[in-house]
Amino acid sequence: MELRAQETETASFMSVAGQNRGVVGAIELRDLILARPDALVEDLMHDPMLITATDPEESAARRVVDANVIATAVVDSDHLLSHRESCAQH
Repeated sequence: MELRAQETETASFMSVAGQNRGVVGAIELRDLILARPDALVEDLMHDPMLITATDPEESAARRVVDANVIATAVVDSDHLLSHRESCAQH
């Protein structure tokens, strides 16, 4: 599993939400797989790429493709987690 995680080209991120569903960061799945068992989530987090629910669909999809990620968090106007947006890459 570790070797495959190291070879991955497309990034898979998981959103990290606080108690109020506010997105506080993102963790790359590869970093999570390769992390030491005693690693803290906050040490693995990156700044999240967020798309708001009101963003035009085409521009939101373009941002996902340009960032070379499979999916990203979709938030409402208060930056609370709404759902995940995925985009098939061709």
